[in-house]
Amino acid sequence: MSKRKAEEAPAPKLASIFTKKVKPAEEDNNQKSWKFVCWNVAGLRACVKKSDFKEVLAEEPDLVFLGETKCKEWPPEMEETFKNYTKTLVVSTEKNGGYAGVGLLSKCAPMKVHKGIGDPEFDTAGRLIIAEFSKFYFIGAYVPNSGAKLVNLEKRGRWEKLLTEKMKEMDEKKPVIYGESRIKSK
Repeated sequence: MSKRKAEEAPAPKLASIFTKKVKPAEEDNNQKSWKFVCWNVAGLRACVKKSDFKEVLAEEPDLVFLGETKCKEWPPEMEETFKNYTKTLVVSTEKNGGYAGVGLLSKCAPMKVHKGIGDPEFDTAGRLIIAEFSKFYFIGAYVPNSGAKLVNLEKRGRWEKLLTEKMKEMDEKKPVIYGESRIKSK
């Protein structure tokens, strides 16, 4: 076996499609626009060990949504790296917390934060976070997978119906910005 260290591949660049700007209200820190980053990290602790967050910080986001966090608490490195952000973690109660889960980091503290879609079938996995700001709602979701051979398609359909109802209800009050989704097979 070679004793040479394997060369590390450069971290992937974030594509501009992951950012969206919205004009906020004056009470939201007088920001002229918002920059959003939505990222499925496929395990937050492993992602932190690779220092992948340097690319995210380079974008100077106002709000970061993290999907599939798979952890019970923020890793200490996240606390330091994002010390100027309000942090909310929605933890799965399934598989001892090492499953699904979502997180939200925001430079401006939300007025309210809702964890879950309001149905125990989905809320135990920690799949949804809703942050309310003065001029908009932000929804971050780690959407259930339909599964191999679409074995979970019916469950996924129930999720879609609940989320659509929730979004319509919120959209009557103010705009809704939504991050992370999966393609549903026909």
